[in-house]
Amino acid sequence: MIIVLFFLAILLLFSLLVFLIVFSTLETQIQDLHLSNFDMIKGVKDKIWKYKIIIRIKFLNRLTIFKLKLDEKKIKKLYEKTNEKNDLVKKMENYVFTHRDIFSVLKKLKPQITKFHLDLSLGTEDAILTSFLVAGLASIISILLPRCIPGKNVNLEENYQYQINPIYLDKNVYKIWLNCIIRVKIVHIIYVIDILFKKRRDEKHERASNRRSYDYSYE
Repeated sequence: MIIVLFFLAILLLFSLLVFLIVFSTLETQIQDLHLSNFDMIKGVKDKIWKYKIIIRIKFLNRLTIFKLKLDEKKIKKLYEKTNEKNDLVKKMENYVFTHRDIFSVLKKLKPQITKFHLDLSLGTEDAILTSFLVAGLASIISILLPRCIPGKNVNLEENYQYQINPIYLDKNVYKIWLNCIIRVKIVHIIYVIDILFKKRRDEKHERASNRRSYDYSYE
């Protein structure tokens, strides 16, 4: 009887875990991200690197079951404390991602952008290149953003605003201000991680097979 109750308890916990994973989302909120390498008023270089990141795990997009706040100071401290890279970072460094891989991952993750406010000013030493980059970035955002907007009953004018402006100063300068909220389902993240590790194992297996066939040819 005790053994039966024990297995039932394990089954119940496992079912609860699966339920939480399926109906939970990872929400990343970027608040007042301000990156700049140029003071537009004074006309001199002035590097600014400020941001706030709030990471939440939400159940049914309502109940927050985990919350983490980060800013540039906390991330800098974490980076300084981790001088030696852990095994996970070393493994990730061995991956080689192509543009096709990146788009494939994004497609499988199915991110939802519930808020997107962007003000970007960009300039290069070449005026033609500046115009090309500004037009290209605006086109990419206009194509990808609608694919990430959840549902139809969304206030587009209030939640989604962006402008990309050129800076013609014959200098490589940028100024970025961003507020956005991105949601990804936990189950999609687990699915993508599993695919990436399977791809890595297959690549290792292929390399090992090639080496063995090469050695046998020598024999």
